[in-house]
Amino acid sequence: MQKLVFIALLWVGLTSSAVRAQPLVVACADITIEKEALECLDTILADEEEKLAQFISHLLKGVEMVPIDDEVRENWKAAFLESHQKWEAYRTSDCALIRLDWWRGSGVEQAVKRCMIHKVRKRRGELRDRYGTKSR
Repeated sequence: MQKLVFIALLWVGLTSSAVRAQPLVVACADITIEKEALECLDTILADEEEKLAQFISHLLKGVEMVPIDDEVRENWKAAFLESHQKWEAYRTSDCALIRLDWWRGSGVEQAVKRCMIHKVRKRRGELRDRYGTKSR
């Protein structure tokens, strides 16, 4: 009985988080053909990843203008890039877990894409808040 309650709570948590992610990709919401929906989400994800890459590039160029020792600057850049690579691994792994959470249910690949879009947007916002630079 406890296992059944846990599974029910897990399902409610998963579906509610999927519902919360829905507004993030409104442009794809009305597409009913799975292949087309995934292509739509892929386009949005690629756009969001490009915005994040541009933001990071802008950030790295900006640190070049900060009057600090070159060694400190290079250490910061190396640490930042290492941290970002770890974030990318986390994002990929965490969103891939949805496949197991949903037991390969209907719409699971869309949910994975939505998760990745959400995390990329959130990462850009976090970096903007932390470093105070503009983000589109």
